[in-house]
Amino acid sequence: MGATIVELEAAAPRVRCRAHGVVVAAVPWARPGSRFTRPFEDQVAWLAAHCSASAVAELMGVAWRSVTSVIERVVADALGSRDLLAGMTRVGIDELAYRKGQRYLLAVTDHATGRLLAALARVDAELPISTLASVAGVGRTRASGLISELSGLGLVDRREIGRTTMVRLARDNAVGSLVDRLGHLQSVVTDQLRLMAAEMDPAPLALVVFGSFARGEANVDSDIDVLAVRPGDADSDRWADALATFATNARRLTGNPVQILEYDLAEFRRRASPRAKTGRAFWEALRRDGVILAGASVDELVSGRHVASR
Repeated sequence: MGATIVELEAAAPRVRCRAHGVVVAAVPWARPGSRFTRPFEDQVAWLAAHCSASAVAELMGVAWRSVTSVIERVVADALGSRDLLAGMTRVGIDELAYRKGQRYLLAVTDHATGRLLAALARVDAELPISTLASVAGVGRTRASGLISELSGLGLVDRREIGRTTMVRLARDNAVGSLVDRLGHLQSVVTDQLRLMAAEMDPAPLALVVFGSFARGEANVDSDIDVLAVRPGDADSDRWADALATFATNARRLTGNPVQILEYDLAEFRRRASPRAKTGRAFWEALRRDGVILAGASVDELVSGRHVASR
């Protein structure tokens, strides 16, 4: 599972189906037609979104053709269980021509995002609408329209200075106060995760959260991705219990599934070394975006500087 070898044995009886004849019965721990478990395929699909198929194949010990098949199964499974248009309140539809001839892509976008409010929640000072739009990644015209609506609801305070419109989050508004708290939610959750990590026994050489949560892009469907480096003298059972307890408590805290990528120090150094031939994009992203919950940084572990600092 992930980077840890798991040998799973279970009965897979054959059944007779009127439509398909004799087939192997479905099992809860694997997708139909797959040789891999669901957690393994989920890990492969997540890695494939962050680095090349060849790097994923090397990291997970499978053929690169298997990576493609795994991605297809995971995507099909995810699309079959969710409505991509659920929750949309404002929809923009447009067509984009591609290649030669009359070929078009249909784009459907939900414009009612919380980007403007999230950007306002991160600062106390007034901002010009143009600056706010740039920070939030929203067009200026679109931002102006949304700010007018939010101001009418009392969520945003606005005032005119010449030709410039200055805005700030109305924190004395009941909903504005909630938005402010949500805007700082990631730092609060990170502090709580650090407290949980400090209680782990044995203590990890490194515990680093990475991926969408570390970048501040997580949503209700995101996993909390954590890198854990096992100390060399740790008892295997106690270490497994410590990781399981951390994952359970983190899931309870955030409501999101927790995916732990675990290595011992030697394996970690081999894979994370700047001289490694595969997985460079993944480790570069982890170095750039990772948030340390406990222990040393990636570079300190690779270079051995963590020994001198302990």
